[in-house]
Amino acid sequence: PSPPTSAPIPVVVPSPPTSAPVATSTCVDSTLRIKFTYNGNKITRSCEWAGRRDRINRCAVPGMAAACPVACGTCSTCEDAVDSFRFRFLKNGSYINRACVWVANRDTPNRCSLTDNICRQTCGQC
Repeated sequence: PSPPTSAPIPVVVPSPPTSAPVATSTCVDSTLRIKFTYNGNKITRSCEWAGRRDRINRCAVPGMAAACPVACGTCSTCEDAVDSFRFRFLKNGSYINRACVWVANRDTPNRCSLTDNICRQTCGQC
């Protein structure tokens, strides 16, 4: 009889640990009307307006890129709209104009539900 042959011994090499997947937020434009000063006039517009024509100048309005990250191509930037930038929403049957600082001051989780992605940093949406 022939001597037994040794079979190869499997070797298990541990793979390096992988980092846990990082949760990403969906980048969306606000659907709320936004009140701001443009060319010296106080106007109310939507993110659709910002992305439609003259996008470069419209998105350069302080606060516009933060409120309209898709239209302005700023999804990678996590910031709130500036204090002079107001968003308009309906509460208890009345329209109210507020800024992100109002959201951050008190009752932030409930107020975040009213902002529709305008206060992305304060509300943890980026």
